[in-house]
Formats: sequence, structure tokens, C-alpha cells
Amino acid sequence: MVLDFILASLHHLAIFALFGLLLAELLFLRPGFDAGALKRISRLDLAYGIAAGLVVIFGFSRVFFRR
Repeated sequence: MVLDFILASLHHLAIFALFGLLLAELLFLRPGFDAGALKRISRLDLAYGIAAGLVVIFGFSRVFFRR
């Protein structure tokens, strides 16, 4: 029961992080951005991919470790 709560919490936190990172990427995407902005966007995109992977991992964990 505690494991289900922990996995559900982590799953939801990863989803919230996913939306936050997507919003941050949208805010940085402006016409005429420079190389520094491109570097920040690429880091945000990497973090977005990691968060998306965590959403999938925690989601599958909730399915397979449910008691």
C-alpha cells in the first residue's frame, strides 16, 4: 500500500515536471534567439525527455508492482 502511494506520487510529480519543462521551452522559443538561448533550450529538451521517460517508468511500475 505504501509502495503504491510512493509510485503514484512520483508518477504525478514527473507529470507536473513534464508540463513545467514544456512551458519553460515555450517561453524560451522566441524569434531571433541567440546561441545561448539555443543551449538552454537543448538542456530543457534533455530534461523534458528524462521527465517523459520517468513518467513511463513510474506508470509501468504502478501497473506491475500493484498489490
